[in-house]
Amino acid sequence: MKDANTKAAEESIGYKKWKPRKWLRTWNGEIQQETEETTASYRKYLQNKTVEYYTEYKRHRATVRKITRRQRREDWDKSVKTLERDITGTQRDITGTQRDITGTQRGITGTQRGITGTQRDITGTQRDITRTQRDITRTQRDITRTQRDITGTQRDIIGTQRGITGTQRGITGTQIDNRNTKRHNMNTKRHNRNTNRHNRNTKRHNRNTKRHNRNTKT
Repeated sequence: MKDANTKAAEESIGYKKWKPRKWLRTWNGEIQQETEETTASYRKYLQNKTVEYYTEYKRHRATVRKITRRQRREDWDKSVKTLERDITGTQRDITGTQRDITGTQRGITGTQRGITGTQRDITGTQRDITRTQRDITRTQRDITRTQRDITGTQRDIIGTQRGITGTQRGITGTQIDNRNTKRHNMNTKRHNRNTNRHNRNTKRHNRNTKRHNRNTKT
């Protein structure tokens, strides 16, 4: 009979089952007990609406609220402490991350400096290569000029050799002329000697002729 009356009263007045709020993290035995006693006193009040039952219901409800507020503060303090620990840990993580970032930035800076140094070395090497190429070009030009000078000198040598050859030919011709002149002179001397002999023979003949004529006259 009581259950039927309680059910009817709940349907007519309305009854909301107690549920722990989302912000209430802990649901302990004390709150559970006080909540059950509040529910029981409320049902008693619904069955027999007297001041005594209502006062008892209000006392249990106030107790539940008091315990709930106390538990809420404790939970809040725990949440704040946990949050502070989390924040501290997060800050430490952030600090570590910042240190890692700083180290990474330093590494990147060092790498950039290394790259800059390498680029400078490459630029210097390119400049040296350019200078070397210029020196090679100048050397090639000097070689070309030297080759031209050598070619001119060779031409001069060839001309000189030709002149020497012509001079040698002239000397040879002169030597031949001298030999011919010597031969001619020798032949002339021989002719002169023969002429002298002939003249002497002619004189002898003339003298003999004169002797013969004188002898004939005598």
